[in-house]
Amino acid sequence: MKRRNAVFLSNGNIVDAVLASCSLPPLFPPYRIGRTKYIDGCLNKNIGLEKAKSLNCDLAILVNSTTHKIPLSIVSYIKRRAIMKSIDNEVKNFDKELIKIDIPFYYLNIAFNDFRYTKILIESGEKEANSCIKNLKTYITQKNVA
Repeated sequence: MKRRNAVFLSNGNIVDAVLASCSLPPLFPPYRIGRTKYIDGCLNKNIGLEKAKSLNCDLAILVNSTTHKIPLSIVSYIKRRAIMKSIDNEVKNFDKELIKIDIPFYYLNIAFNDFRYTKILIESGEKEANSCIKNLKTYITQKNVA
């Protein structure tokens, strides 16, 4: 937590990486992997396009999911606009191919920290992900043929 720079976890247990990415103080405490504590990267960078670029990726996939139709307050609106502007800037500066996948959780209209609907969120995410994966496989197959 002292470094304040992005860390990309590429080996080890994926559950640890996901739990570290879910850490958002003060709502969710830092997650410890070994002797190091991690917090969600959105506090530093919203998406990992710079890392994809540094790895010389030909294609990046950006998944966007949100659970609110409308921000709940003016503060929420301002925060969301700032995050979206940051993401838009990263996308503009990415000179490789980019696929944006929108997973429309907005119809659920629940807060990210409302765990009463976890099962519904997981099932909805699986359904949307399966649809996206099918479309992505088709896209990649067509690109490889061309």
